[in-house]
Amino acid sequence: MKKLMIYGATGYTGRMATEHAKARGLDVVIAGRNGARLESLAAQLGVPYRVFIPDAQAVESLDGIGVLLNFAGPFAQTADALMQACIKAVVDYLDITAEINVYRLAGRLGAQAAEAGVMLLPGVGWDVVPTDCLAMHVARRVQNPKSLSVALQVAGAMSRGSALVSARSLARASWRGLMGYWLQHPMRSPGTSILVTALHCARRCPSVTWSPAGTPPAFPISPCS
Repeated sequence: MKKLMIYGATGYTGRMATEHAKARGLDVVIAGRNGARLESLAAQLGVPYRVFIPDAQAVESLDGIGVLLNFAGPFAQTADALMQACIKAVVDYLDITAEINVYRLAGRLGAQAAEAGVMLLPGVGWDVVPTDCLAMHVARRVQNPKSLSVALQVAGAMSRGSALVSARSLARASWRGLMGYWLQHPMRSPGTSILVTALHCARRCPSVTWSPAGTPPAFPISPCS
């Protein structure tokens, strides 16, 4: 049996997954960035733990691991380094993201991962891979299917990680919408003065990193003096 590492095990969803994996008798190692919380959870469940951040050195922490399951969101901040580390360490990578840019990242790294014999499978949470599997399961059992609708129900409150991801995505979408309207109607847009100020500050502030195609600056943004 491959050894499973659950990264982000002390978070809301990660903890539930860890408890379930332990109950199923899987060979589990928990990991993350908070040593004190990991030590406490490891003691409760009787599992080993490793403390490391998702960076270029993360590959050293994957020794003896067969599969890494990433629960540490926002995944835009963790997936890249962990995918790269998994490819180098020949460890299969999974996560529960619904962030489209992480899927695109996996696509860009797909050839490299395949050459190394590594699977990159983001989106194994309830809203992506499982629903695709359910759709395929149903379609294979229906003669000449024409269409298929899948309904999802979310029970309970949103987790902290999901809330952070949603807020970030909404902020970026709002920026793109405002920028697009301003480019079409520069004198009529109520955001004209804001954008002019932002562009002026960007030229003065080296701390602001701009992305291509009118996307917003990288966060956090330091105020101009």
